[in-house]
This record gives sequence, structure tokens and C-alpha cells, in this order.
Amino acid sequence: MTMTRMTTMKRKRLGIPMIAACVLYAAGAAQADTVTDWNEIMEETVSAAPTNPIFQTRWGAIVQLAVFEAANAIVGDYEPYLGVIDAPAWASPDAAVIAAAHGTLVSLRPGSAPALDALRDGALAEIPDGPEKEA
Repeated sequence: MTMTRMTTMKRKRLGIPMIAACVLYAAGAAQADTVTDWNEIMEETVSAAPTNPIFQTRWGAIVQLAVFEAANAIVGDYEPYLGVIDAPAWASPDAAVIAAAHGTLVSLRPGSAPALDALRDGALAEIPDGPEKEA
């Protein structure tokens, strides 16, 4: 195996998990299970795309940035990357993470929308109904 091929493989394996680790650290207010669950969904969705691993890594970064911004908009522990999102402090970080990951993945991989919709609906069903979830 050539060094270039090994480097490409190593980047593909490390790129998305490294981004996800940063998001897990930054989005501590959301349940780690919610973030990691949607990270796995993101990995499966983008890796199923018959495209260049660079695009897959880029899509992963976009999704994880959306997850960070959604959770951080509620918690406000960190400087936002994309600007300020107006979210009430009492809103559910878990619902925000689910909505951000789902919305971004559907935008990037519209053909996966039916499966992603079902996963979103199942994940949101585990959060009690109320204003926190709706916000």
C-alpha cells in the first residue's frame, strides 16, 4: 500500500470521529447519548454516499457544527462559530441536537429523508412533550 493511500485512509477514519469528539466536549448540556446517536446516524448517512471521502468528511463537519451551534444556543457556554441563534435557556438541548442533525442531514442527503424522518420522530418521542421540546 502506498503512503498516499495509507494517509487518505487514515484521514477518512480519523476525520469524522475527531470532529465528533469536539462536538461532544462542546455540547455537554445535551445528553451525550443524543449527540453520539446522531453522530452514528450521520456517519452511516454520509458514508453511504458514493462520493469522495473528502465530501463525506465535509458533510460530517457541517452536521457536527450544526449540532454544536444548536446545543450552544441554549447553553451558551462557548463563542458561536456561525453567529448568535436566539434560543431560550430553558429549551431542550436534546431536541435541538436532534433537529439540527436531522435538518442538516436531510439538506445534504435528501434521498435519505424518509429514513432520517423516522429516526427523528423516534428520538423526539423519547423527550417529554412540552414547551422545552417545542422551543
